[in-house]
Amino acid sequence: MTSNTFGFGGVKKPASKPADMDDINKRIEEAAKLAPQPVEGDPEEDRSLRRAAESRGDTIRQSPLEVAKKVQPKGPTKQLSTRMSIQPYNRFVLLSQHLRCPYDRAIEVLMDAAGVDEDGIPTKPLRVD
Repeated sequence: MTSNTFGFGGVKKPASKPADMDDINKRIEEAAKLAPQPVEGDPEEDRSLRRAAESRGDTIRQSPLEVAKKVQPKGPTKQLSTRMSIQPYNRFVLLSQHLRCPYDRAIEVLMDAAGVDEDGIPTKPLRVD
């Protein structure tokens, strides 16, 4: 072993003490008394639920945020991959975010707006540059 302490030579380790169970139990009891504090602007229904829970000696935990579920396809699916320049890609992604829908639904919206029928034939003239 090296005798170099790497700058930690003056630090002394605290003497290990056995845990005092009375102190631990007292801290656990104090922690059990903690309850969530009401927030200004709580809806009335939340306040009534909180009062009902407090009358029974319970507390209400905050409900978890709802996460959007992945939309399941309605029928068979196929993979569509494309390479495009950055500008139309960014426009399409921003459109999809604005419509708050997945890419496949955004494509459907664009085709409906362009007047493309189920057979892929435009019902109105389209201009392609």
